[in-house]
Amino acid sequence: MYKKIKDKMKITNERIIKISKEFDKTPKIVEIIFYIIYIVLFLVLSHYHEPWNDEVQSFMIAKDATYKEMIFRLGHGEAHPALWWIMLSIFAKNGVNMMISLKLTSLIVNCISVYVILFKLRTVKIFKIIIPFTYFFFYQYGVISRCYCLLILGFSLLALFWNKKEEKPLKTVLSMLLICLSSAYGIALMLGMGIVWVIDILKDCKNNSYKSVFKKRVKEIKALILLSAIAFMISILLIPNKNTYALKSAEINATKIGKIIYNLVYMIFIEPIDALFFSSVYSDTRLSRYEITITVFVIGIVLSLIFWSVILHIPETYGRRREFIIPQTVFVLASTFTFFVSHHLGITTVFFFFWIYVCFEENNLKTKNECRKKYKETKVGKYMLEGEGKVLLPFEWMIFAMIIIVSLNWSINSLILDFSKAYVPDIAFIEKINSYAEREYKVYTTNQPTLAAYKTDNIIMYNDLLNGRKIDFTLLDPTEYEIDEKVKYWSEIGFPDVVTDFQYGIVESISMELGEKAPEYRMIEYVDAGKIFKGVQENGGYIIFMREDLADELGGLGLNKVNLKK
Repeated sequence: MYKKIKDKMKITNERIIKISKEFDKTPKIVEIIFYIIYIVLFLVLSHYHEPWNDEVQSFMIAKDATYKEMIFRLGHGEAHPALWWIMLSIFAKNGVNMMISLKLTSLIVNCISVYVILFKLRTVKIFKIIIPFTYFFFYQYGVISRCYCLLILGFSLLALFWNKKEEKPLKTVLSMLLICLSSAYGIALMLGMGIVWVIDILKDCKNNSYKSVFKKRVKEIKALILLSAIAFMISILLIPNKNTYALKSAEINATKIGKIIYNLVYMIFIEPIDALFFSSVYSDTRLSRYEITITVFVIGIVLSLIFWSVILHIPETYGRRREFIIPQTVFVLASTFTFFVSHHLGITTVFFFFWIYVCFEENNLKTKNECRKKYKETKVGKYMLEGEGKVLLPFEWMIFAMIIIVSLNWSINSLILDFSKAYVPDIAFIEKINSYAEREYKVYTTNQPTLAAYKTDNIIMYNDLLNGRKIDFTLLDPTEYEIDEKVKYWSEIGFPDVVTDFQYGIVESISMELGEKAPEYRMIEYVDAGKIFKGVQENGGYIIFMREDLADELGGLGLNKVNLKK
């Protein structure tokens, strides 16, 4: 039995190596063809994708906010530095519409990333051609226009320089700063990478004097000081205010020790494999709302232990484990105690591929040989490289193939769903409102930015206020003064005619300010749509409620009465 398994793995290994080597011999035109295919597919599929609230929020910030507000004010609520908004503002502030602004900015950033991956990175050709089409690279951080595409670009560039950071410290640091400018999670990962770099310098001091090490690596030390100073300044601009949405969620979680332990166990064991090939959840929701069964949780932990026992014992990764473990640990802690949503899984995906690349980089033979030598000195290494375990080494390639196949499956299914079904209900919602009667409607919805983007002249919005002016994006960290200002402004408008998505709290706050009894609302209809995550569409449509007296006036629309003052 064991002999048969060995023989099959040997045959599989030989086939993988043969296919890989044959593909590596193909001419440069192959990369060019796949690059063109990538651009065409991106343009076609992004055309059919309806931007959802977070995408539109960024565009509205880019269009309405001042650069001072972007840099110094809004990061405290959004947890993203201003770079993505500034890039969008090039189009948004010059009259270019939302669809073109979002998709064109995302296309430019992603095309640069894919160019680097296809034409600059030196690795197995078949893998670097397929990776741009995988789920998080192509769909979640590509077709869906988010700031995380900057993280992909940053890691693509960092992959070029990380193994040469002694010779090119400035280029390495600039790549790391781009990652810091992508999101708060980028800062967390780069804190970990900075620690790894410092450890690397300190290890050099074991065999050399501090003076000689400082003289030899002074450029690296200066680069690290520059990185630390700028990253610190960016972090200050992202410190959340007490009213920030994400911070409130973290406070709720922190009241339950059991939930913290649950989140921590998930982030350590299951999150990395959820990012790569497993699916404990099929919805893009907050970690605090995850509902994972015990069976799935246990299976996830077991699979994770098997996965990492293999990956961390590959000869090429053996001496470089801290380059993944330390940054990932910082990311895990930051996510557990602040805010984590399912689409953030892709951050681990991108980081994992970066780490695997720097471990296997073709022109990095010196480091690879050093890792193999250290690995060979261990009992496991001796068994794997010289003993019976030698036959198991091809298993690593089978795991990499599995990761890519699963991710491609997520990507294809997501694209098919996005092509054929509504991602968000906003356009259909506006059409429904306009179909009732020709009159003005005061509308409140959770997706305020998307309502602002698609609304027609007959729709009155319940805007947020910033510095005394109405804005078309949601202020995620309002001060007490801004909350009072907003409620006062809403009070002048009066109760909404139409409410979506069970907005009890908002209507109640308005009624309390007015000192009047909240009117009754009637359920009119349901607008079907839903976000797509890992090839599965969620239930995410709008339930439309209309004030009962208005519904009667329009011919008795609807079915159920709902008192929103509950």
